[in-house]
Amino acid sequence: MSGAGIGGAALRDGTRIERRRRACYRRSPARLRRTQTSNRNARPVIRHIVFFTVPERANLKAVIEGLSLLTGIPHARRLEIGTNIRADRFDGRIDVVVHGEFDDEQALAAYHAHPLYQQSIDRVKPLRGERYAADYVVEDAVGGGVIPLTNKI
Repeated sequence: MSGAGIGGAALRDGTRIERRRRACYRRSPARLRRTQTSNRNARPVIRHIVFFTVPERANLKAVIEGLSLLTGIPHARRLEIGTNIRADRFDGRIDVVVHGEFDDEQALAAYHAHPLYQQSIDRVKPLRGERYAADYVVEDAVGGGVIPLTNKI
């Protein structure tokens, strides 16, 4: 009696067709569009991106450790520190990137006012070279959609 049952017809891997249909519906593009549209009235997210150069490669680890203090600040929705993989063919000067997302400008201001922020500056500033920062409202950004991996540039 393999195949049919209360959960619908069984597939080879044992899952039921209805379960698969429900899972596909949850992730369908139309459903995702409805979810994205309904979130437009939500508070704007501020994206904070900072690029650093580190002139002395021997200081790279110390810079990353100093910037890692920022992850202890509770005001960020998301905060990442990463090293540049230098995949850009035009410019490879940037060594470290800080990427943060904040619920609003007040959360970003509270992040900057936190004592760990100043401790991070005290550790990193003597070791870094250039610093470039930008903040923008994610909902106002051009695009916003995920680019399929099949696109070739």
